[in-house]
Amino acid sequence: MSGSNGSDLAGGIFGVASLVLGVLAIFFVPFAFAPLGLICLMVAILCSPKYHGLYQVAAVALVIGVVIGGWIAVVTDNPLY
Repeated sequence: MSGSNGSDLAGGIFGVASLVLGVLAIFFVPFAFAPLGLICLMVAILCSPKYHGLYQVAAVALVIGVVIGGWIAVVTDNPLY
């Protein structure tokens, strides 16, 4: 990571965290993990616009996590939050 500063690193870390929380929202409590992922995504975007591809994938994962994860939670009688 030569030539990058701390805000790029923070943006990457928060971007990966939002992606992970989006994937976890599919399989576990979706309305608990997705808002945390959205907050991480907003912080990542504010820190650095360098990883815009990662941010787009994380946003899609968060939306799918809420929709599919919510559907799975309702069908299987798991908690939504």
